Amino acid sequence: MVSSILFIEANLQHSIAASRVLTRTVVVKGIYMALIWEPWYRKGHIMGLNILGYTLFYASRIGRPRECILARNLNIWLLLEFSCISSNKL
Repeated sequence: MVSSILFIEANLQHSIAASRVLTRTVVVKGIYMALIWEPWYRKGHIMGLNILGYTLFYASRIGRPRECILARNLNIWLLLEFSCISSNKL
């Protein structure tokens, strides 16, 4: 059982280098979850955040995603009705 969760928050500003630094930090430090703003995005996909043993969550039904969550294989789900996606319909 996990007694604490290592967590990181980052704004990558669409940077390839920042994506690599974040990926290395997540692996080396054993981060469980990362909240990421402005990920590196190319040809319809978020790039540079494919880490073995982690799942990347983002709202793929909108155009270019502005934020995403990278999580170690925890038991979590993306609930669009509670995300900023639903507020865009107002």
